[in-house]
Amino acid sequence: MANQMKEPTKKIKERYDLFVDYYLQSFNATKAAVLVGYSEKTARQQGHKLLTNAYIKEKIQLEMKRLRDRMKDEGLRSFSMLLDIAMQTEGKIQAHNEAEIAIDKIKSELSNLELEMLKANNDLEKVQKSADAIDGRKKEMRSHKRSLLEQIDSIKKEYFEMNLERVVLLNELSKHQSRYLDAKEWEKLQNLKKSIFQDILDRGGFKAIDQIQHSGKVDVNPLANLSEEELRRLANGPRAT
Repeated sequence: MANQMKEPTKKIKERYDLFVDYYLQSFNATKAAVLVGYSEKTARQQGHKLLTNAYIKEKIQLEMKRLRDRMKDEGLRSFSMLLDIAMQTEGKIQAHNEAEIAIDKIKSELSNLELEMLKANNDLEKVQKSADAIDGRKKEMRSHKRSLLEQIDSIKKEYFEMNLERVVLLNELSKHQSRYLDAKEWEKLQNLKKSIFQDILDRGGFKAIDQIQHSGKVDVNPLANLSEEELRRLANGPRAT
């Protein structure tokens, strides 16, 4: 470390080193600050402040240089690993997109089915009330009551079948919801995917990764305006002729 830089205490240095480790995993200073113990309310401000700390800045530069040197030795294996992660991330996003469509469809079917069940239940109550009001001991009323009781059995059977269908739909809904991402998770995966492609570009020499400026903002990404196709084309490099 630079001689003129005030050396932090051992305890503070451990916290700084831990912050650097977390930061280099995601380039998200806010998240790194939370992971080392700052409150979520102050993490954004503290994360940005920590990135301006001389010890941390030099530590990050050193670790990034080591990373770049290591990647020279790892070669294609690093690219393969990153691409695998990118594809896994893309797979989760695609599964979410499919789940979102399926969930909307199932919820619509459930809504219609539950309306039918409500109607059947109301019909059942009306017919049951009519049947209860009839004295079946009277010969002239026996036939009518028998007809009402048959209607009750029919409605109950219909309701039972609709309830079975509802259970099936709820099970399907649960299955798709397990692949559904909330807004924060979806955005995090999108940012991760682009960051991975950015990393591939950096490893390929398009720009030295220890020269990339990160402000600590979650949405900072030098390729944020590029489409996925453009990112893939850049990541794959020129085709061999």
